[in-house]
Amino acid sequence: MPNLCKLAILGGALLLASGCGGWPWWEKREPIDPALYAQSGAYRVEQTRATADLLKKASLEEQTNLCAKLAQQMQNESDPLVRLEIVKAATLSSCPQAVAILYGGLKDPYQDVRIASCKAYGKRNAADAAHVLGEVLASDLSIDVRLAAAKALGDVKDPSAVISLGVALDDTNPALRYRITESLKTSSGKDFGDNVPQWQQYARSLSPGAPPAPIAEHPYPLNR
Repeated sequence: MPNLCKLAILGGALLLASGCGGWPWWEKREPIDPALYAQSGAYRVEQTRATADLLKKASLEEQTNLCAKLAQQMQNESDPLVRLEIVKAATLSSCPQAVAILYGGLKDPYQDVRIASCKAYGKRNAADAAHVLGEVLASDLSIDVRLAAAKALGDVKDPSAVISLGVALDDTNPALRYRITESLKTSSGKDFGDNVPQWQQYARSLSPGAPPAPIAEHPYPLNR
């Protein structure tokens, strides 16, 4: 123990002798250049969140103008984290420009953007939501995105949502099947438990042979 005390004292002496060089690394950082920060993705995320705050209190006309700017930014935004924030902001408005952002988000190469867009469509509960989410559920290559689409369809109270969910029950992935049956319960108001054939029969009874409508064309190019 005395040896440990001596080492501790020696270490403290060396730290004091080193002067400023012994302070933590963050004291040595150079000041951030405002011009460089303004070009960073972090700055654009910050600005997008500020726009989202404005959307919460804006009139419909103001929302239209703000979302038009966000849609224009989305066309050329290379940072997926910024695009994710743009989609989150668009969920706060129902204007056509916001809807266009969500359409584009469903085709984004970054899966988190697609997931956020699925969640937004579930909250919209609009007439086209069941068809759009049904196509994502049927065709997206990411299981996480398909799970998000299935969950969002559960919030859409429309027979088309039940039809799309019923068709997707052909998938053999157990997690997806579970998510679909849970969404079928909330969307339809029925409860057939985990009886897949009965759910499929019920879905077919609503509109036999009706496939989900194709997703809208991508409204803008995403430059990479």
